[in-house]
Amino acid sequence: MLWGMAEPMPPSAEPRPPLLIVDDDPEMCTLLTRLLREQCGPIRAALTTEDAEAALDASVPDLAIVDWSLRTRDGAAIDAASLLERLAAIDEEQRPGILVLTGRSDRSLADRALALGADDFAIKPIDNSNLRARVGVLWRRVRERRVTARRERRYQLAIRAARDAIWDWDVAADDLYLSRRFFEMLRCPEQNATYHIDTWLSRIHEADRSRTEAELNAFISGLMPVFDTEVRMRTGDGQVKWLLCRAHAIRGAEGTAQRIVGAFTDLTDRGMADALTGLPGRQSFHRRLMAALDNRRRRETAFAVAFFDLDRFKWINDSHGHDTGDEFLRIIARRLEEIIIGHGSVFRIGGDEFVTLLENVDDESARTFLEDMRRAVARPAEISGELLSSTVSIGYIHSHFAGETEAEIMRAADAAMYLAKRRGGNQIAAYDAIVQHRERHRRALAADLQQGFSSDQFVTHFQPIVPSGDAGQIGFEALVRWQHPERGLIYPGTFIAVAEETGQINRLAGLVFDHLLDALNQIHRDLPGIAERLFFSVNVSSTLFTDGRVADLLEARLPRSGIEPSQLIIELTESVLITDTDGAVNTLRRVRDLGCRIALDDFGTGYSSLSHLFSLPIDHIKIDQNFVQQLPRNSNADAIVRAVTELGHALNLTVVAEGVERQEQLDVLLAHGIDYLQGYLFSQPLPLERMTALLQALDAGQAVQDALHDVAADFIEQPPREATSVPRQWYGPVVTQDRLEQTAERLSSFIDSLTGQAVRTGELSYGPLPVFGNTVTARIPLHGDYDGLLLLSTPRPLLDSVSSVVYPHLPPSAELLEDIAGEFANIIAGTATQSLGLSTLQIGIPEILAEGERIVVAAQQHLQFVHLPLYWNDHVFWLSLGFSVPAVP
Repeated sequence: MLWGMAEPMPPSAEPRPPLLIVDDDPEMCTLLTRLLREQCGPIRAALTTEDAEAALDASVPDLAIVDWSLRTRDGAAIDAASLLERLAAIDEEQRPGILVLTGRSDRSLADRALALGADDFAIKPIDNSNLRARVGVLWRRVRERRVTARRERRYQLAIRAARDAIWDWDVAADDLYLSRRFFEMLRCPEQNATYHIDTWLSRIHEADRSRTEAELNAFISGLMPVFDTEVRMRTGDGQVKWLLCRAHAIRGAEGTAQRIVGAFTDLTDRGMADALTGLPGRQSFHRRLMAALDNRRRRETAFAVAFFDLDRFKWINDSHGHDTGDEFLRIIARRLEEIIIGHGSVFRIGGDEFVTLLENVDDESARTFLEDMRRAVARPAEISGELLSSTVSIGYIHSHFAGETEAEIMRAADAAMYLAKRRGGNQIAAYDAIVQHRERHRRALAADLQQGFSSDQFVTHFQPIVPSGDAGQIGFEALVRWQHPERGLIYPGTFIAVAEETGQINRLAGLVFDHLLDALNQIHRDLPGIAERLFFSVNVSSTLFTDGRVADLLEARLPRSGIEPSQLIIELTESVLITDTDGAVNTLRRVRDLGCRIALDDFGTGYSSLSHLFSLPIDHIKIDQNFVQQLPRNSNADAIVRAVTELGHALNLTVVAEGVERQEQLDVLLAHGIDYLQGYLFSQPLPLERMTALLQALDAGQAVQDALHDVAADFIEQPPREATSVPRQWYGPVVTQDRLEQTAERLSSFIDSLTGQAVRTGELSYGPLPVFGNTVTARIPLHGDYDGLLLLSTPRPLLDSVSSVVYPHLPPSAELLEDIAGEFANIIAGTATQSLGLSTLQIGIPEILAEGERIVVAAQQHLQFVHLPLYWNDHVFWLSLGFSVPAVP
């Protein structure tokens, strides 16, 4: 039974109009109430503008008497202009009659009040009989206006009736009129009988019925001012149609709907439903989200919006054809609908992108639904006898954290979805304070990026690529750097994604190519003897490669550069080939036709490396540094490096090892016959003047190793601030000292990309647990006989709250600390004899943590620590990782 249908409302005498009095003088409110209580009723009085707003939120009166001079709750004087504007904006069928009173004899004031929507204006003091007469005339005028408005609305409905169906419902009697068009829309016979509301409610799809009834009940009771919803309706032949149902109510004195008049619009015929999946589309999502926002404001109902992006749909579409891709999308749509039924709706807004609107859910329930959907999407789907699958990246925002507009909410859900993708896909990420901070940072970075171009802040550094033998060419990889005026030198991992999102990647790539070609021209001019022995490589963004823009850039620049194209090597990663094979291959052939060479970067980390070597026009392969850095202790890494080198040579490819940082790594690589080597063991990336000095030394006949020692050994691309070291200790079988010494730069870049905050690291130090102030603690159980503890802390109490220690501008986040702890553990895991794993984190000051005292005492007695200072927001923090090391025989 719908609300309001149980007891028909009996006919009554001439109704007394509800009245709202707004005046900051309590005596005037009392006087007006006594004077008009027989003529009007019920009467409410508001002494402040806030009280008046609250009264209007509760219910709209038929009449309003408003004093022009008002006050706010804090005593500030204010005129009635904004309140009049709100009253005048109410729908004509509900808008009250407005009488403005003032103690000032000012004609211009009367003109302004009338222009703002007042119906009448009077100067105090006013004669009692005059006031009663004015109120009576005003009430008659209001009733006439509302009758006219209702007739106009019915007339407009009639005009639309050629396409829409009209319904008119007497709520108390449950007497429903349905026009003939309703039955034509649903392809069912007209019964020529008296209908009831269940006549059309019974035809609503089971997934939408409970929601529609709840919305209709809220509309009847007055909690929703307008009924405007989209529903799926069953047709007479068993099909499903999407209908838009709109309605307006004629309400009684208590605000309850007595009569509802509305129309049905066939959305299926008007293209508002997605033709491929049958799901509602973007316009429908907009309407439903606006309704959800309105419900949140009026009834404090909760909802969640989630953005879905399939991780491998492009590969399915490209490799199996669009018909298969379409069927795959239909299957995914059905699976999502089956889970969300009765709890919300799913919409297709384009390509492989879906949005869900979950209603009346808390954050935990929303996460549960989304996890079910994530698993449902990942299940293989059989199409034409073949099993196909794709994972999905999901970003969502709950209404307690959502903004006020669709754009804000979608931007937030999209930001969370990209975070899920950056974490590897097949994940769910929520928009929270950390994601909000990253998104703000991203927008600020985008603005800084534009300024960076205008102020010529981008520079190109060149890292040497050294031949393994005495002969051979000498190479350099061109690496873009951003010399930010406030944050210092920023590495591309921080800003490349923003450049891609904002459409600046083409400009950035063009800048790097210009720097590179200018450098080559200068070398050819000043050092012609060595110029012919050089080659330069550039790693190209995947977006530039898949759409062919890198070939466009080269075609525009190479002919006028005057250099030999074969001296230029374009690097791409295997991920480019996987996501868009056809586009990448076309670009590869265009680049090769220009005379440039091609290198496959990070080789061994993709999905189909061997097929790429056989089928694509590749000249070089670069072995990923993750394999190199595990040499010589990891036998599997050693076997992979040896096999890749032998395979490359068998295919007449040049093999380059990147990330070479220790002598023992170099020894293994030389033994395997690597052609070229690149890494900090030889040189950090050098600015143009340092590279020029190196080439001058080589041109003068100096050996490569000697020239690198003289020119590059003392250069640090981004020197850390000074830090105090303590005596170093050996870490036994768990972690080796040389591995720990490599963590500073990588961890600094990781935290910078994760948080968007300027973080620099100092020198690693080793020793016992220091005396900490505020600390964030993570317990790290290590498989086997080892245990661990990770601390992010200040050497002394800095501020009272933990949030001020971790981030002066953010609340503490277990997710953030877990990310940092996980990366730190991953960096050192290469030489650990046992696998590392993270447990649930504890956030707080150690003294108040559960078991905190025991943890700290145990740490002091049994753990050995490595400490890394972080210079963060002008404060020094320490990241300390401790291991319990059993006795070693």
